[in-house]
Amino acid sequence: MSILSTSETKIRRKRGEDTGSYATLLRERMREKGETIRSVAVATKFSYEHIRKLRRSGSAAQSSGCNDAICRYLGLNPEAMWRLAVSE
Repeated sequence: MSILSTSETKIRRKRGEDTGSYATLLRERMREKGETIRSVAVATKFSYEHIRKLRRSGSAAQSSGCNDAICRYLGLNPEAMWRLAVSE
């Protein structure tokens, strides 16, 4: 399972859109699933503030454990998201 499909990535690049920062992909998936910061925080047992920082800028220097919990809950690819997180 990839974060974005190849065709979706190509379309976004043509439009000049963001192809996916950690925060952008997290926000999009939360929106798609109708999740709030609070619901993700409760489900993953990480603080509201930690999830808010990740969602806002991806800058909360999360651990791989946090990344795995969020990805499992939201149905994202944890390995791909972790590679993205450490590359930013």
